[in-house]
Amino acid sequence: MTSTIPIRYVDDHIIAIVHAQFDDLKPEDQWCALIALDRIATPAAREMLEQIATAPAYSRPWSCPNRPEFQTLRQAATQLLSFSGATSVVDTVLDELTGSHPGFIEWRLAKIDREVVISAIRYRLPSADEAVLVRLLDLLGWFGGIQELTDVRPYIHDQRLTIANAAYEAEQRILKLSDLE
Repeated sequence: MTSTIPIRYVDDHIIAIVHAQFDDLKPEDQWCALIALDRIATPAAREMLEQIATAPAYSRPWSCPNRPEFQTLRQAATQLLSFSGATSVVDTVLDELTGSHPGFIEWRLAKIDREVVISAIRYRLPSADEAVLVRLLDLLGWFGGIQELTDVRPYIHDQRLTIANAAYEAEQRILKLSDLE
């Protein structure tokens, strides 16, 4: 079988069977099940994928020879969901700020509803350490609009030069993008 699109409608009963057997599958088959859930994209399939992406039980070490870049099932499910723009994984994507390539994080966040992304960034600003704060300000510069200037501007006068520079650059980016609208 070479098709990746279901030939017929996939009902919730099939998803329930996959759900019941998922933990007993070999890692290669779990990966195939994740791909199938992503492509089927029914509400039940999406719900199962979101459960895998958010449940602590799926944070245990996972070794799939077909996908060595994922250390856990949770990482694999999160990436699939972020590629399809699922808002449920915005926090998980932001948790990877310091461990992933910046362009890759921005690309994944760009697929998620902009207001959800901005809200999640705003929530993290007050408690972020310096490295994460720099990245969050950078992201606000890309995703934010004029209304986010009130979040960015207090950091322009920060004593830490990296934060002050990131805030200034974010402000300038927002101002330039607002001129284009």
